[in-house]
Order: sequence, then structure tokens, then C-alpha cells
Amino acid sequence: MEKIDVRYVAGLFDGEGSAGIYPQKDCFKYSCTLGQADIGDNSPILNELCNYYGGKVFPSPNRRPKKSKKNMYVWYLNKGDEALQFLKEIYPHLRIKQREVDLTIKFIELCGEQREGKKRPRKLKKQQRLDRFDLYTQFLDVRDGQNGGIAGIRNE
Repeated sequence: MEKIDVRYVAGLFDGEGSAGIYPQKDCFKYSCTLGQADIGDNSPILNELCNYYGGKVFPSPNRRPKKSKKNMYVWYLNKGDEALQFLKEIYPHLRIKQREVDLTIKFIELCGEQREGKKRPRKLKKQQRLDRFDLYTQFLDVRDGQNGGIAGIRNE
């Protein structure tokens, strides 16, 4: 398979992607997503990313761009090894979402592979739980525009 230009993908991710830590009922999950409007042949760049890094591409009609009849397609990457490889590759080339990605990388490295379905989350040691919660609160600060988040850049 031909190598993808990681700088192009990082730019696309800076503009249209997200990486993050999200609370669930009894644990935290992480995910990495990238959305794109349908450009006629089922979002070829997202399918290429899916083939190269893994994950899945889903149509997301409820995320349709305003005043557009085109559907959105979203690439989801939430397996630890795949997400970690992708985020580490794009990290040096990011300009806007570096802090968000940095915290997600640290979270994945701390927690390891997340369990799918109804399986109970694996037990973490007390310090790991505290570290995980600390990363989550830092992520919320970034997402809400503090400490280097995009909203903080816009307000300066």
C-alpha cells in the first residue's frame, strides 16, 4: 500500500478531526474521529485512512453540513494500538490540536486497550485511576479553551 502523506492527514485532522477522552457509565473511553462531507464517491480519503490505519467509516446524516444535501462520513478509530500509531504519526505535524492529541496519547498509554461491549473495565491501580482522572480534567481544560485549546487561541 502506498504511504499516506502524514502532513496532509495532520492538516485534515487539525481542521476536521478530534481525539479525546470521554466518560462512560463506569469508565473512560477514548476515540479518534475525522469527518468529511460526501464528495460524490463515498469519501475516498476516509476509506484510504481506514485501509491504512484501521478503524471504520460510517455515514452520519445527522452531522450534515448546514444548507447542504450532502451526507457526512465519519472515520472512527478507537482501538488502542491503531489509535496510538495514528496519533503518534500525526502529532509532530499538528498545529492546533497538539495538546488534545498529546493527552489522548498519554491516556491510551496509561490505560491500554479499552474493552468493547458489555465487558467490565479492567481493574486499575489507585494511582492509575488518579492519573487517568487527571488526564481527563486536563483534556476538559483544553477542550473548553484553556491552557492551549483552540478557543483560547481565538480569544487572545
